[in-house]
Amino acid sequence: MGNNERRILVSAGLYAGAVSVNDFIAAFTAGAAFTPLIDKCKKTRLGLAYVIRTFCICVSAMLPFGAWGYFIIYQINGADSVLDRQEAASIFMSSVPYIFYGFAACIIALLFACGVIPPIGAMKKAYEKGGSDEDEIAAPKGDKHMLGAWNLILPIAVQVIALIATNLECVKAFLITIIFMGILYIAQKIFSIGEFVECIVDGCRDMVDMVIILVTAYTMQYAMYEAGLTTLLKSLCGGISVVWLIPFVLFVIFCLTEFLFSLNYTLFVITLPVLLEVLPVTGANIPLCIGAVISAALFGANACIVSDLGVVSAKACRVDVYEQYKTSQPYVMAAGALSAILYLIAGFIFR
Repeated sequence: MGNNERRILVSAGLYAGAVSVNDFIAAFTAGAAFTPLIDKCKKTRLGLAYVIRTFCICVSAMLPFGAWGYFIIYQINGADSVLDRQEAASIFMSSVPYIFYGFAACIIALLFACGVIPPIGAMKKAYEKGGSDEDEIAAPKGDKHMLGAWNLILPIAVQVIALIATNLECVKAFLITIIFMGILYIAQKIFSIGEFVECIVDGCRDMVDMVIILVTAYTMQYAMYEAGLTTLLKSLCGGISVVWLIPFVLFVIFCLTEFLFSLNYTLFVITLPVLLEVLPVTGANIPLCIGAVISAALFGANACIVSDLGVVSAKACRVDVYEQYKTSQPYVMAAGALSAILYLIAGFIFR
């Protein structure tokens, strides 16, 4: 890797992490900003897509006001043993230091971006080819839609402030942010009122797939509760005679399921409320076990070919979804293996 490429990849990763309050926004804006720079270096975009995807997924899940973090808190709040959202947020924050996969994946991605970890496997072949097989990115037409940095930074800042001010009321915070964006963009004549409304409609239409995924997840949750999921998890956790192995077992089992078919959010919907009822009975370290489940979900989101953010980051960097999946596997698997070892050690230390 050349020095310019290293600077671009590191900057892209840090930017994606910094704005991953919403992982989709982070992926799309990072791809739009840094892909042309990678093209100027005549390097493959697949390395960029890997770095952006990893930071967007992992950092968002470790922020209480991030898209993933908020959703996790909401699911924890659904457990009968959790009194309110404040307690749910406290449980989530206590589990953040134990999200080993998030930390391991970001460190490996950063070392790759710095050139410390070289391209290997399919990524090495992609670097040998360069960017010759990748599609050209269409240049923006006209200056009207060229946004300054503050037009991106201010809405993100307003979203964070609104989430804090509304005590993590996501819908209210997003409505406040949309109204602010409308005033900001219309006042600068970036959009007319009609164009801005059209953007909102288009954005809602693009999220229909995600809505279907979430509806499916809640349907699966209800069906699995009725089928005896609580009893199954009690049997699984209770059947492990060595309590300190529970975090390791949870991480490995859910890594396998999420790798095969990850819908990202569904694991939280299905398992977290049940585990918060089961784990206190077993005597297991609850924050460590919750961190293991979150880590397994992050692994699946980063490793599974049908992960929604995998599709988003591939589109943002204009690369093939399967090629992105194939080239990132060695790094994703290395982070997963390291995390499994850490859960084995942490389970023994923090029992």
